Amino acid sequence: LGSSIGALSGAAMIGSDFGDIEIGLYGFNSCLTALGVGVFFVHSPRAVLLSTGGAAVTAGLFGALKIIFGDVLMVPCLTLPFCASM
Repeated sequence: LGSSIGALSGAAMIGSDFGDIEIGLYGFNSCLTALGVGVFFVHSPRAVLLSTGGAAVTAGLFGALKIIFGDVLMVPCLTLPFCASM
């Protein structure tokens, strides 16, 4: 669920490269966020909403950090979007 939400959120963003979506850059951190919510929260409809929203926010955060880290600093942001969103 998290990886799918992340990929769809990455596809919806203006300027996101489909090659990055295809190799899973937008889905990886979103998947980690959804898994983190599933492990540490009680399973309920509210947890599913939190997992879905967290995955979308993490994909957006990855898109922003990818520009800052990748284009300006020339280093990968790795799992920083996941750590910041959790």
